[in-house]
Amino acid sequence: MRALLAVCLSVLASIAADPPPKELPEGRVLATKEPFVSGKVKLAVTSVKVDDGMAIISMKVYTDDDTAKIDYATMRQVGIRATDNFGNGYRKLKVLLGGAIPPANSVSKDKPVTDEFAIERPIKTVEFLDLDLPGPLVGQKDDIRFRIPREMWEPKKK
Repeated sequence: MRALLAVCLSVLASIAADPPPKELPEGRVLATKEPFVSGKVKLAVTSVKVDDGMAIISMKVYTDDDTAKIDYATMRQVGIRATDNFGNGYRKLKVLLGGAIPPANSVSKDKPVTDEFAIERPIKTVEFLDLDLPGPLVGQKDDIRFRIPREMWEPKKK
């Protein structure tokens, strides 16, 4: 009986230590795994740097379709929504990153765009940030929704 109890407690302890992975809400893309695809346009979070009271998020906007030309407005000029796993919101900061704000542009197969913007620094206990960008940024109707895990700005310790 004690052996059975010990096995049960061991199994329960291992389950508590390794919770099952959380499923992503429908329409949200895990930033470390794949780009967000909407029509012919793709957006990828390429890096997140947390420093000096802010998080700088870099993104690449591109297409693989050699017949597409996509109008693009910089992320520094549109509203975004960033929230963490606790429901806290993070404001986009008005800071100059790498010089002047890039003008509206177009994206084609041979002309991808790299853009970045800053938000308030996430609190230390955050597991992930959900980032919502307006679809009209790239001429799409639906919002662009990413989940950015903490590992993108703070690698797991081994």
